[in-house]
Amino acid sequence: MTKSTSRTSQSESRSRTSQSESRSRTSQSESRSRTSQSGKAEPPVERRRVLIIVLVAVLLALAAGGAWLGITRSQAAARERADQERANTLELARGYMERQEYERAMELLDRLLLKNPKDAEASALLDEIIRRKQAAELESRQQEQAALQRQQAQLRAGLQELGSSLKEKAPREKTTVVVAPKQVPEDANAKERQRLAKVNSLMAQGVQKLNEGEYAAARKLFQEVLELDPDNAQAYAYQGKAWFDENPDNPANVQAAVDSSTRAARKDPSLWLPHSTLGQIYENAKNYDNAIQEYKEASRLKPDDYYLLYSLGKVQYYARKYSDALQSFDSSIHLRSDFPQAHFRRGQTLTRLGETSKAIGAFSNAIKIKKDYAEAHYTLGTLYVETGEISKAVEAFRQAVSYDSSNPVFLRGLGTALSARGDFAQAERYLDNALRLDPTNAVTNYNMAIVKINLKKYREALPFAQKAVEREPDSAPYVYTLGEAYDMQGSNDEAIRRYKQAAALDAKYVPPLINLGRIYDDSGLYDEALGYLTQAVKLAPDSFEVNNNLGNAYLHKGLYQDAVRHYRKAINLKLDAAATRYNLGLAYQELGQPDDAQVTFTELIKIAGTYWDAYYQLALILIKKGDKPGAKALLENLLAKNPNYEKKDEVKSLLAKL
Repeated sequence: MTKSTSRTSQSESRSRTSQSESRSRTSQSESRSRTSQSGKAEPPVERRRVLIIVLVAVLLALAAGGAWLGITRSQAAARERADQERANTLELARGYMERQEYERAMELLDRLLLKNPKDAEASALLDEIIRRKQAAELESRQQEQAALQRQQAQLRAGLQELGSSLKEKAPREKTTVVVAPKQVPEDANAKERQRLAKVNSLMAQGVQKLNEGEYAAARKLFQEVLELDPDNAQAYAYQGKAWFDENPDNPANVQAAVDSSTRAARKDPSLWLPHSTLGQIYENAKNYDNAIQEYKEASRLKPDDYYLLYSLGKVQYYARKYSDALQSFDSSIHLRSDFPQAHFRRGQTLTRLGETSKAIGAFSNAIKIKKDYAEAHYTLGTLYVETGEISKAVEAFRQAVSYDSSNPVFLRGLGTALSARGDFAQAERYLDNALRLDPTNAVTNYNMAIVKINLKKYREALPFAQKAVEREPDSAPYVYTLGEAYDMQGSNDEAIRRYKQAAALDAKYVPPLINLGRIYDDSGLYDEALGYLTQAVKLAPDSFEVNNNLGNAYLHKGLYQDAVRHYRKAINLKLDAAATRYNLGLAYQELGQPDDAQVTFTELIKIAGTYWDAYYQLALILIKKGDKPGAKALLENLLAKNPNYEKKDEVKSLLAKL
């Protein structure tokens, strides 16, 4: 039945087809008959071809137009999307620029310029970002230099503290005077000769008493001279010197010295001594301009006197005329090369002129001439601190202390330099000696607090830090160190308060921002941590601590790409930062970048062969990649090297499955 039905259907189909073909032929016959009767149309086959060709052409034209229209619309949409993407990228880059995230902004613009190097707007924006980045880097370097200078200032504080006392404690050269006997005229009579002989004798005796420091006796003899010779300018000059040398701080003595010296200079303008005495008087009164004028005149009248030139150099130095002072000290040394004070003062002047290496040479010369010149040793130490030669600084300070162990400034300098070198135990001893002599000094208490913190004597550090802040409450480093003392004892609230106070005292002081970020990060307050750390990175973009801690905060916040960026920068700044490399590997894992994580952990093991967690993490990566033999070898190596590894049970469990 099935087959029969099938055949029947086929027969019917053939029958229908046959009928259709029959109708088609009949129609064509009729058509030919009509055409033949009219006699006006083209042959039927040719006409049909023309119609078909025209129809096809129309259809093709319509299709092509539609396709072209579709392509045009697609291209327009693509261009619109590209323009919008470009605009968004430019806007995003500007935002990063305003937030001073220059690297991210430059990356975005680099992509735009790779697509179109002639993009003028992107090029201009890139130029602006580069300019701002360079300016920020310059400012950062300046801030770092300023921070370094603040640290060095702590060591140099003792030198400034000495002030005028250091200047006066430098060995002084005693000025001796000689008398020029008054000439006896050839036509003088016997009485006149006798008078002049008496005058010369009294003058000689008076000068001798003056040089011996018997000032009252000297003045009495000079007064006797004036009774015999009222216009004797030399007697007035010596009398003025006697009054001043006896007691330069007594107003009555000073006034008498001024009166006598002024009278001497008026009576005989060729005398150098009254100008020298007046120069000393003005120097003592800190009237440096008048002192310079008097010493210059004295030096003009007595150009071969090295001490007058030395005195002139001193007051020029005090008046901050350093170039003039240097010339005067050089002239003094030219006249007497073994005069240590001139070399010392020359070194001070060169320091002010920024000639550190020459200043070191000058102080060294002073020490060669006078081995026990404690002030020269100390000042030499401060210069070695400037040049970063801490070991040389320690030795120089040690020499200063050996020649003057009762000077708290020298003891503090040695203690601080030892601290900078990492010799905290020795530093503690010398700073303790300094505090016994000067217990309230802010700098010494501050330095002792730092030493105690480094010795992990946190409770002992606290009172020293407190005393430093009591003495100088507006010092950001002092307040920061007090916060650090609290921090190390786990007193987070007090530490945070002090760190915030330090940051408020100096908005460009980075250490409190770093520690605030760390404390908030450890407390799980990641947004607060990022607030302080992003502020810190603007001030110190090339700081390892800032980038490392910022990486930690981003890692904990789950912003892994940002964490990677700062970890990588931190590692570039400190290649042996093992913990930073480890955290970088973790961030790569979180980003699903096992290859980068594998490279990071492998490099870490090469750098720090005992960073056991790196072995463990690397083995986990190898297991995920299907490298079971590699993972097994790594884990076995881990247990062989560290059988007591804290995750040994997990390691053994993994090994059992491999």
